[in-house]
Amino acid sequence: MKEYGFKILKTATLILLPLLFCLSCVEEYWPELDSIDEKLLVVEGFINNDPGPYIIKLSTTRSIDSIPNSTSSKYDFNAFTNAIVTIIDDQGNIETLEETEPGIYITSENGMQGIVGRMYKASIISPNGEIYESEFTEILPTVEVESVSSQEAENEDAIPGLQFYVSTETAADNDNFYLWRLEETHEYNAVYKYSHFFNGTFANREFNLFGQLKNPGSVSQAPPHNLMEIDYPEELYTCWQTNNITNNYINTTEFTTSTKIDRMPLNFVPFGDERLRVKYSLLVKQHRISKDAYTFLKVVDEQNSFDEFDLYTKQPYQIRGNIQNINNPDEPVLGFFIVSSISQKRIFTPPDEYPISDQIFSTTNCRLLTVRWDEYENAINFTYSHLEEITPEWQWPDDPAFFPWLIGDDQLFFSLVWVKHPTTDPITYTLEFAAISHYCSDCRNKGGVNQKPDFWED
Repeated sequence: MKEYGFKILKTATLILLPLLFCLSCVEEYWPELDSIDEKLLVVEGFINNDPGPYIIKLSTTRSIDSIPNSTSSKYDFNAFTNAIVTIIDDQGNIETLEETEPGIYITSENGMQGIVGRMYKASIISPNGEIYESEFTEILPTVEVESVSSQEAENEDAIPGLQFYVSTETAADNDNFYLWRLEETHEYNAVYKYSHFFNGTFANREFNLFGQLKNPGSVSQAPPHNLMEIDYPEELYTCWQTNNITNNYINTTEFTTSTKIDRMPLNFVPFGDERLRVKYSLLVKQHRISKDAYTFLKVVDEQNSFDEFDLYTKQPYQIRGNIQNINNPDEPVLGFFIVSSISQKRIFTPPDEYPISDQIFSTTNCRLLTVRWDEYENAINFTYSHLEEITPEWQWPDDPAFFPWLIGDDQLFFSLVWVKHPTTDPITYTLEFAAISHYCSDCRNKGGVNQKPDFWED
């Protein structure tokens, strides 16, 4: 047995040693960049056959050392300002874009609109007189979106959710290059729908003949304690939030026998995600782009999918686009001006069948004080409800009578809420009248708006 064990050890050593030797040879790659590489022009822009406005973003690169030690997104965009930016077509039409904020240049609301069959280019004149231009590129005939669908699936981490797909119509020829950009909208509710509020006066307040407040009123023993009733409690309960999904999804029929793309995988949303709780909508914008634009986006995608554990990964390099300095073609210019035709389709999904419990969500993310009448003090008494987590948005006050985190617009909001009692066995919930956090009673605090979109389905 000892000899057999030695043979295994010897064999394993012979196999592992070359691998360990290879791993020991892997070194971090830090390219040496000239100082000029810290100020390269970066262009991101588009035009298509949908009505504008169209946007061209201009920025410059910066060295890693110059980026502040911050996670703020404002450091991701080093704006290139005060340029003259135009879009020109092959018929001689031209529109100058307005710089609406640093580095963001936009066409007018009723300005130029792309037309299938025409060719377009972008022109940029820097403040020091350098001229940068893209090549003329044709807006190709549109290939329509056939369908957008979703299916229950698991992602690469075996997490269940909804996988979305897109299928194209059958195109007239083989060489089709596509870019899909996604916009998601979801309906959601505040944790609590408040029913009453307090701003220093009570429902039993009194006014004089001139309409002036004579008596602010007083508290009653029973809920709702003469608190003011909300006229439209649902007004701040339901909101809609729209976000652009940052991933660019690309594909081509160039190397296939079919001129149709069927069920191209798009984004994935896990069950239990708040976006699926009420209703979720995905707008798929299908761009038919040039081969050059597709090649550029594919290389960018390969660079962004860098795997630090891959022994054979490519070293990073500059990805040039279709913009060049017309007086100095050797100057590196990054980014791309994309010319495309567009088709789009929207899908709605029903409420998630596997939602996160409202009770669990409310106790772990919202602060509230239960309200009871204290006969001894002859006043309302606030008592802390159970909290499983303390989130950084609020600071818990030392004085129970002082709770600014509850107040919104100088008002204190109240509602019937489920309160968790963790000391009971089993754990129970009771319906209590409580003062609730403004964060958890106004759906707009999560970034959405309380105006239903025109396209929304009831």
